[in-house]
Amino acid sequence: MVAIGYFPTLLKFLSVIGVRMLPLGKHMKVINDTSLSIIKSRREQVQQSHNGNKREDFLQLLMDAEAPDDPDNESSIKASRVLTDKQIVGLCFDFMLAGHDTTSSMLAFTSYLLAINPHEQEQLCQAIDDYYQENEEASLYDASQNIPYLDWVLHESLRLYPPAPNTGRVCNETCTINGVTFLKGFRFDIPILKIHMSPEYWDQPEVFNPKRFSPEGKEGRNPQAYIPFGSGPRSCIGMRFALMEAKACLVSILRKYRLKDHLILRLADHN
Repeated sequence: MVAIGYFPTLLKFLSVIGVRMLPLGKHMKVINDTSLSIIKSRREQVQQSHNGNKREDFLQLLMDAEAPDDPDNESSIKASRVLTDKQIVGLCFDFMLAGHDTTSSMLAFTSYLLAINPHEQEQLCQAIDDYYQENEEASLYDASQNIPYLDWVLHESLRLYPPAPNTGRVCNETCTINGVTFLKGFRFDIPILKIHMSPEYWDQPEVFNPKRFSPEGKEGRNPQAYIPFGSGPRSCIGMRFALMEAKACLVSILRKYRLKDHLILRLADHN
């Protein structure tokens, strides 16, 4: 689906793909039923545990979030925000499956940008080397969380090539914004890529410049001008995991290798 966002001409092939994927519905039901049984089994395991120990994983976090109200638990959530088992399954699907295509695309585009911008690549490699000179035994996770220039590079890559070029929202209530009235239930599209490439928010938006995301570069910028993972309570649930995974991969690669450009692989400008 990321490819469709950047190459709309591929849409004509979706009908053919759709026909071939019709049997997928039956298989999805099997996966859904199996997932629900896993949740049920996990809940029973927790209830039968004498010491109340729980596994520290993504599924358990979601199950804890949907626990019923407990007057003795200050963190209990309101019934209107309880996650059902079906919602938990859906979130797991989003987190585990939807993240594969988007994370691989983020890594591919970032690698491409570093290859065609050798100066920025060398700055990043130097930052990685400097970190490990001071922290020889640091894990990939620690390195990924403590190299500011790595964050800047990834954010700039996500600005130029967001994994989801657009996203959608539905109005919960009728409202008027800038003289335009949106009725309750109205569906509209948010053009993430267009916002990221708007001269209104970005100086020379077509240029790869990681320093845009330095503390000085971000000063005074509208926070909604950069939304590669969406915004608000319905932003991407896997955002932090995707960033951590991408940063760890880049650190691992750039400690040993350098990325080189090839003219045949150069992409056309956004415009």
